[in-house]
Amino acid sequence: MFKELIDIENKYGIKINEGESFKQAYYSGKITDSVSCILDKIELTIKHYSSKDVILTTYESDETSPYIFCFVVVSPILI
Repeated sequence: MFKELIDIENKYGIKINEGESFKQAYYSGKITDSVSCILDKIELTIKHYSSKDVILTTYESDETSPYIFCFVVVSPILI
């Protein structure tokens, strides 16, 4: 996964920041998005915003949800 993130950084000249929730979900194996889905989200974000930095965070189900999920959220860092 991290090799693909570095490839995207090099291809587009951007910096991808991994938020703490993303790191914890990734290392615990909780992310339900596929790697290709995450890469698509990153590319979509950088195509629609002029920011050269993005951050990866997560949106997770809670105990009231009938389904367990942990989606990656890609947000531009606007300075």
